[in-house]
Amino acid sequence: MSVTVKNVGEAGRGLVALKDIKVGELIVRDTAVIAIPANLDVWEAGEGIVRQLKKVSCTEKEKFYNLTRKDGINQLCDDLMEDASGDTKTHSKAQKIIKNCKEISIFFNNDIETDDSFQCLFLYFSLLNHSCDPNSFWTGTVNNPRQLELRAAKDIQEGEEMTVNYILVEGRFSDRPTRQVRLMEGWRFYCKCSLCQGETLNIHQQKQEILKQEIIIVQSDMISECD
Repeated sequence: MSVTVKNVGEAGRGLVALKDIKVGELIVRDTAVIAIPANLDVWEAGEGIVRQLKKVSCTEKEKFYNLTRKDGINQLCDDLMEDASGDTKTHSKAQKIIKNCKEISIFFNNDIETDDSFQCLFLYFSLLNHSCDPNSFWTGTVNNPRQLELRAAKDIQEGEEMTVNYILVEGRFSDRPTRQVRLMEGWRFYCKCSLCQGETLNIHQQKQEILKQEIIIVQSDMISECD
């Protein structure tokens, strides 16, 4: 394997290169240990997560419980309990979320939606930290949509951390403030990558920022014309 798990500072644990990796090279292949339909309600998802956790190995289970957790699940339970007001069904759903709160908060802080519309948890990919200028990206395999490959987006040096863009789809052409708001809403952190810090940007990064600003201006003009 080309990577190992290490403490990378403020971001916690991450995947670090054990050797030099060339652009396009396969870094690691990972198969989902938990997969649930993307259209399930939270309380249903919790039951499915716990049920599948019982089938994984002790090592995989330990790795799962060491992953980061999503804030707000407890608040969701409180809100449901408050809204129940004698509604037996709502109260029952809230109780199920409370029962599986730990598993739900871990899963939904680390899940990836795959091409077959399942929300999946990948133990290695869950350790990938974010950068708005990432050095790697994941892609699905041909025969199994719940198996992903991590590949190098640029040349990576031994000892360098693997990073991906958490908001690649919706944030690809977003400006810095918009990206920061989305990351805080979704994962409760502010990005401190070189692109967001605005320090020592290389020519490629500078062109990216300029392009994003131009796209935002064009989008604003189009919206104004439609209004």
